[in-house]
Amino acid sequence: MSALIFKRLFLCAIAHSLFAQEGDLNTRVALLESQMSEVATTTAHGNIGAKTASAYPQYVGENWFFVGDMLWWHADEGGTDYAVLYDGFPETTKAHGKNRKLNFKWDFGFKAGIGTLLDQDKWDLALYFTWFRTTNSSASSLHDGKLLVPLLGAEYPELTSEVTFAASQVKSRWTIHFYTWDLNLGRHFFVSKRLAFHPYVGVKVALIDQHVRTRSELFLPYSTNLSTKIKNDFWGFGPMLGGEGKWFLGTHFNVFGSAAASILWGEFFIRQHQHLTKSLLDSLELSIHEVVPAAQFQLGIGYETNIHRDRYHIAANVRYEEQIWWNQNQMPYFPVGTFKYKRFSEDLTLQGITVDVRFDF
Repeated sequence: MSALIFKRLFLCAIAHSLFAQEGDLNTRVALLESQMSEVATTTAHGNIGAKTASAYPQYVGENWFFVGDMLWWHADEGGTDYAVLYDGFPETTKAHGKNRKLNFKWDFGFKAGIGTLLDQDKWDLALYFTWFRTTNSSASSLHDGKLLVPLLGAEYPELTSEVTFAASQVKSRWTIHFYTWDLNLGRHFFVSKRLAFHPYVGVKVALIDQHVRTRSELFLPYSTNLSTKIKNDFWGFGPMLGGEGKWFLGTHFNVFGSAAASILWGEFFIRQHQHLTKSLLDSLELSIHEVVPAAQFQLGIGYETNIHRDRYHIAANVRYEEQIWWNQNQMPYFPVGTFKYKRFSEDLTLQGITVDVRFDF
């Protein structure tokens, strides 16, 4: 009887061991499948291949982030000449002329953004707003034996092409208000141990307002004052495509570069108002619909780390940035003695240093 009991206990032990091994094997298989799903993907065609690892930091948070930038930029634009100073009278002697133009100073601005990481493959969706304003003023005065000719404003229609306005002093003030909104969708992933890429697509909206005021104290062909106010306001929207490459020097430091391009459909609203004795032209309004390209480039160095027991992540970057906006200056100008205007169609360039801080939580 005891031998029978022992035999049954022995068979139960063997069965329990087999079931335990089967359960352990199932657990290992499930764990392996979970790990494989993190590094592999099945394409739309049914192929199986390696998945690029996300380049976003590993921290315990809600997958949201804020970005704040401080801008120190400088604006350059064609067509900011407001007068020409000659060393003589071109109609009577050979004269050499030199233009007088506005050179913008360095000014501060800011950029702010908010975004989130999506559960599907860690795609990021972010909205950014950029604010920048710059103003400059300049004045030129007539010296003995020289001729100062203002360039902004329409000539008196009775004048012939041989007669030119001449001023004893010309003052000009130019203001640029620059605002953009960017909505981007992208993914940040590693292509090697230290190199990561971040391609993205998006939509850009822009408002760029430019205002010019010029006052000329004329003495030819008669003594009077010429005051000119010009508004060059642009709004537009369109698709944007860009990408960033980042090389990690270690756990915390990195160098990066990025480029983006956009094509905006928009409208220029131009209004010129002038006050001149005996002039028949009081104001001119233009509405111009155009497709305007824009491009931006960045190159910089960054530092990032987790804080507060890996609950948050913070990153700081310093970079050089440049933006080019084609055909932004659409202000009209008038050849001498005619109301047939022409447009400048000059480009606007913004470039300078940007310092940003990003907080992931």
